Amino acid sequence: MNGHWRSSWTHRVTQTMWLESLLPFEIPRSRVMSYGFPHTAFKFSPKKSSLVSSYEIAKRLLDLLSSVRREEQSRRPIIFLCHSTGGILLKRVLVMSFLQFEDIFLSVRCIAFFGTPHRGATPGIVSMGQTVTTIARLAQLFFGQLHENDALNPLSKNYTANLEELNDEFVSVMKISNKISVLSFYETMTTNLGTLNTKVVDKYSAILGFHQLETVYAIDSNHASLVKYRDADDPNYRLVLEQIKRITETLSNYSTLESRIGSYYPFERDDHRPLSELEEMKGLRADKWFENLKILVHDIVADRADERDDRIRVAVLDTGIDFDHPLIAESQSRIKQRKSFLPEHVTGPADTSDMNGHGTHVTHILMKTAPNADIYVGRIFFEGKEFEMEENADKIAEAIRHATTKWDVDIISMSWGGPNDISPIKDAIREAFYHGVTLFAAASNDGRMSNVAFPARMRQVICVNSLDGYGRPSNFNPPAKPDTNIAALGEFIDAAWPWPIRGKGGQTIRKAGTSMATPVAAAIGALILEYANQDDMEGNKVEAPEQLSHCDEIRRILIEMSREMDGFLCLMPGDLFYKKYRDRTMHGLICARINETVNGLSR
Repeated sequence: MNGHWRSSWTHRVTQTMWLESLLPFEIPRSRVMSYGFPHTAFKFSPKKSSLVSSYEIAKRLLDLLSSVRREEQSRRPIIFLCHSTGGILLKRVLVMSFLQFEDIFLSVRCIAFFGTPHRGATPGIVSMGQTVTTIARLAQLFFGQLHENDALNPLSKNYTANLEELNDEFVSVMKISNKISVLSFYETMTTNLGTLNTKVVDKYSAILGFHQLETVYAIDSNHASLVKYRDADDPNYRLVLEQIKRITETLSNYSTLESRIGSYYPFERDDHRPLSELEEMKGLRADKWFENLKILVHDIVADRADERDDRIRVAVLDTGIDFDHPLIAESQSRIKQRKSFLPEHVTGPADTSDMNGHGTHVTHILMKTAPNADIYVGRIFFEGKEFEMEENADKIAEAIRHATTKWDVDIISMSWGGPNDISPIKDAIREAFYHGVTLFAAASNDGRMSNVAFPARMRQVICVNSLDGYGRPSNFNPPAKPDTNIAALGEFIDAAWPWPIRGKGGQTIRKAGTSMATPVAAAIGALILEYANQDDMEGNKVEAPEQLSHCDEIRRILIEMSREMDGFLCLMPGDLFYKKYRDRTMHGLICARINETVNGLSR
């Protein structure tokens, strides 16, 4: 606070600025940047004021980060190092990045807090606001008087409440990410503040309490010297360097589940109080999309499909399914067959239980998007580990062939992918394609600087990108290119999650990713087939519904019912199924649209 982007990290005697003279040599491929801010950043109101607010300072930092990352890989991992109240500002930055700068949010891999006051020093006695004010007194000693209108006031209940509210928002966003490591360093020596000699931020205050993601370390220094090191042999520097190098080494070969089974972010309704803006922007818009789907599509299709025996068959190849989950159990009759294709030493063919959660989630999404389709579940991943796709390639290929020839499915949904082509899987997909099966696969979640994953990039597969509930392409999509630019709802979809994994609480969880968009697109494909196969209205039918038993024709229908945005073809089911007319007229218009598209005619 009231520090300097350089001097706050520089040893007073040796003038060693370790971020500049030491760290780049220890981690050669890193790019180190420092950002300073005035104490007025801790005026929390976003409204106009003579003081700069934390919103403005955080927005400025995010704008700067975005500008310097445009010329490089936008998903390059980020590690934040935060001293003292810089950690409070970082909390504002992370919350804001989730709302407005998703490329940056998705890139954050670690946050190192050095003496950041997350809470008051003594439970029930010293508030967080009072702790920050103690830091302000330290800033006065080193940098002179604070602004006369400074917002730091330990007697202000609103100020303490603001800090605690920001802390709650930060915790919620951290749980949404669920993959950002936290390093918390605390001081062991006291600081002389004139009439007061104390630890400015004690251990209790300096620890967040994230037991699974947080690692805590003690540094033998006072508050101001937590990030000032004499030289490369300084024991405190060696401790900090060791932890930073440990994190960067895990990032150097960064290839996580994101590229195998599309990444997703948990938004747990039963946990901390959700952010109202996040809930409104992400979750509620996704819920509204499904409400509109029922009005615009489900009622139209269902009215004419209730008596049909030959329902559309869709296979989901993933991590299995929680067959006894209440939301699955209520529609168990729709799940016609289940089979595990994992190696026999891992599990038997009847064990389709879901140890990851991903398979249950995407299957439930498909079931509620296409409520009349018959479902076939193939378990091809055990826990969704990154090595499974290549290690179990033959078994995955077997699952694709089994779904094609034994289950005789119309559609296969594959919410997974990876960077490398795998020959056995590629061969099985081609066989399914020539057999008349339509295959959907997740594009990947690595952003605009990445490539479309395998198998989604195959010509025989419909590649699926993600949209938010407003119909806008997601920032984590790969670049929009012809033949791989179809996109469906994929952000913060509420669907079933296995109880053994989730524990006590609600039955569902919100996830986001191209993994979630894939079953939505596959289900829309099933709705098209379901409607096209109806022939009970004389003079109003799809002329050759058997032509739709082909990936290329379904792709053409999907393109016809899409709207272009930023290079992506955003699926709008209501553009094909619309309740503008009644009965015969409406059915005739929909059939005509399908016929024209199949015959290669334009609107």
